[in-house]
This record gives sequence, structure tokens and C-alpha cells, in this order.
Amino acid sequence: LFDLQFFFFFKQKTAYEILSGLVGSEMCIRDRFYSSPNYIWNCTQKMAFVMVIIHYLKREFETLFVHRFGNDTMPRYRVIINSSHYWILGGALIAYFLFRPEYEPPKYPSAVCWALIGGFFLAEFMNLRCHYILKNLRPEGSKVRGIPNGCGFGLVSCANYFWETMSWLTFAIFINCYTGYLFLIVSAGQMAQWALKKHARYYKDFNGNDGTQKYPRGRKAIFPFILQSLSLIHIYEPTRPLYIS
Repeated sequence: LFDLQFFFFFKQKTAYEILSGLVGSEMCIRDRFYSSPNYIWNCTQKMAFVMVIIHYLKREFETLFVHRFGNDTMPRYRVIINSSHYWILGGALIAYFLFRPEYEPPKYPSAVCWALIGGFFLAEFMNLRCHYILKNLRPEGSKVRGIPNGCGFGLVSCANYFWETMSWLTFAIFINCYTGYLFLIVSAGQMAQWALKKHARYYKDFNGNDGTQKYPRGRKAIFPFILQSLSLIHIYEPTRPLYIS
């Protein structure tokens, strides 16, 4: 699994190819450290494992069939950063505290549990829809750019990041593990930085000059009604390759 992940990573030069490392890490920890015939997973652990599996299977599907990548290279330091984020922070730490025998699930009412599960899968579906919207904005092989609409894009420039954050928020609340909240904070913080840069680029590219569309001024970067600090980014200077989907 490790060799396969890095083969895909260097083939596509994108972090999306190593995302299933979380699934692999959790399976490894569960099987090697907590494989006791007397231990039975509780319902929260079982459902959390299903949620994680489905999330990363969706991401692999998007990598193969949805995303179009706009840059064939990636700095080597990103390999370390992305691997650490998904394999260590996301995979090892969450899995260790979530699947250990001492884990005690939160005592939510069943209605709350189902609401969190439903919210997670709704956010996953909306994230997928956003990626298809972004993909259809630019025909393959074209340099045409467009303004996304629908599925939250009417409120924020990066609705895909917003729904991704909502997925991890509902997941963190569902398992109620401090490492889950840590992963949420780090992920949301990174996506917010990317969103601000993309938000600034939309304003720059769609300024109403030379016949271009004018970008809606009411939109925020990633979270509705907040986070629109255009003064932080006057010139679009990407710090990592951005996929074009």
C-alpha cells in the first residue's frame, strides 16, 4: 500500500493520491495493536470507520475521474507535509485514540448521532457536486475560466473547501476525540489560506474590464458571511500547485 501510494503521488504530483493513507493507517493500527478476540468495536467506532472509508474512496474517485491538475510538479517538501498531515495527524493519531479499547463514545441521543452521520454524508455529497461544478467550468484542454455557481458557490468562492470542512466538523463531533478536532482545525486553517488566495484570484480575473464578468462582491472566501480579507492578498502568488477541476 505504501509503495502504491507513492507511485501514484509522483505520477500525478498531487496530494490527493495519498489520501487513502488514512484508511491504511487506521486498518494497520486496528489490526496490529488492537486485534483481540475479546474486544468488540462499539457502534461509534464501526460507523466512524465506514465514514472514513467512504470519504477517502470518494477522494480517490475524484482524483481519477473528476479533478484536472494544472501543474505537473510539486516541491519535494510538500511530500513530507502532506504525508505527515494524512498519515500521522489524520491516520495514526485519530485511529490510535478512536480504536483503542479504552475509547468511550460520546453519549449523544440517537437523534443527534443520526443527524451528525447525515450531516457528514450530505457534506460529502455537496463537496463532490462542487468538484463537478468546477470541472465543468473549464472544458478539457481549454484555458477558459468561469465563475462557479450553485451548491454554496453563491455565498463563498470555495464551496468545495467549505463542505470539506463541514465533513470533518461533523466527524469530529461524532467521535468526540481531541485528535479529531485537531485534524479539523489544521485542515480548515490550511483550506482557509488556499481559499483566500483563490478568492483574490477570482476578483483579479473577473474585474469587469475588457469584457470580462464582474465577480460577485458579496461572496466570502470559504465561510459564509465571514473571512474576506482581500487586503491580505494583493497579488495571487500560489505556494503550491493548484488542481483545476
